[in-house]
Amino acid sequence: MSSERPEVSRPGRYAMVFSVFALLALIWPIYPLFGGIRPMILGMPLSLFYIVAVIVTVFLVMLTLFLWESKNDRLG
Repeated sequence: MSSERPEVSRPGRYAMVFSVFALLALIWPIYPLFGGIRPMILGMPLSLFYIVAVIVTVFLVMLTLFLWESKNDRLG
């Protein structure tokens, strides 16, 4: 068993911090700001659109991090 922890890259740290803020954006006190039914956006209530937008944004950030790290692994 090795006690060494893998080094986290700077973009990895940014992605972790962003993920924490995204999680906090989905709970009180931020979520009630978008908790209404009206207006409808893309056929979804505002509250559902807000949740989907946060999840898609987190996915895109993680995908970008994955592609960046896999590119750096190939380069050496």
